[in-house]
Amino acid sequence: DVLQKERFGDMVIEAAEGYGERNEDLVQTVPRKHFPEGMEVKPGQVFQANSPSGPATLRVIGVTEDEVKADFNHPLAGEQLTFEASMGPLTIGRAAISVGAPKSAGGLRTLHIRGRSEPLPVFRAFYRLQEDLLTQVDLGGVVPLRSKLTARKNGRVTRTTTEHGTTRRAATRQWVKRGKAKPRLRRRRIGRHHHDPLSALLAIRSVPLRPGAKLNLQVLTGRKTYRIRASVLDPMVRRYKGKRMRCFPLSGTLERIRDDGRPWYRKRVRRFTVWVTADKRRVPLAGEVETKWGTVRVV
Repeated sequence: DVLQKERFGDMVIEAAEGYGERNEDLVQTVPRKHFPEGMEVKPGQVFQANSPSGPATLRVIGVTEDEVKADFNHPLAGEQLTFEASMGPLTIGRAAISVGAPKSAGGLRTLHIRGRSEPLPVFRAFYRLQEDLLTQVDLGGVVPLRSKLTARKNGRVTRTTTEHGTTRRAATRQWVKRGKAKPRLRRRRIGRHHHDPLSALLAIRSVPLRPGAKLNLQVLTGRKTYRIRASVLDPMVRRYKGKRMRCFPLSGTLERIRDDGRPWYRKRVRRFTVWVTADKRRVPLAGEVETKWGTVRVV
């Protein structure tokens, strides 16, 4: 009850709500013969005993030749308790990325990237979201050309195909198909210099990362658009699959926006941190983001 009523931080629990008030009737005299023969019994010792109501703990407070004075109250009975509580970060999912070989076609040098994400088995009972994203990226400008996102949530499948606006294609077009329904075309008035989640990772690889550097990206994921602002922090060593990896933390804010760049109505700005390796590959090792459930982590 206290955890539901209080914010995380210091929490005070009164004695009546904790281990109860002290009961002097539980201070009793026990015959010495009930203790093992030859055992030295001293005040302050704690023993487990069997009582009519089940197992009980007693603390010795006095000893005579024939009797032992014992206190059956809990050691914290009558005490006010103070706890410091915190939540998270909580690891709820995992993600994997595969990259194909570069190809040349139509005067462009392109690359296909595939990313998959899913919740850990323990969370699938109430969070059944799996995503599979396949993206074709123009390596010349490190911008997405075409992407296909398949999202499975609670048994429903939504497929979103996006042709991203470029210098050769004025508008961004999306076809959204839910279940067995026909695809629905949607034209997006979004800036040409935007990314999807996978091309955003390539963009991070293409710029020099040094402490204090700033990143500003506009990312289209499915039907939602986000503005990402991040700063590069000092490099650190982080354990990953039992190995010590040197990485850069990218810490900043994630804000949902409209296609014209205005903030989305009544959507809060959330903080996040992503750790990427400090080598040329810039592999993302883990990420944390604020949600309405608290801070969650994906590895």
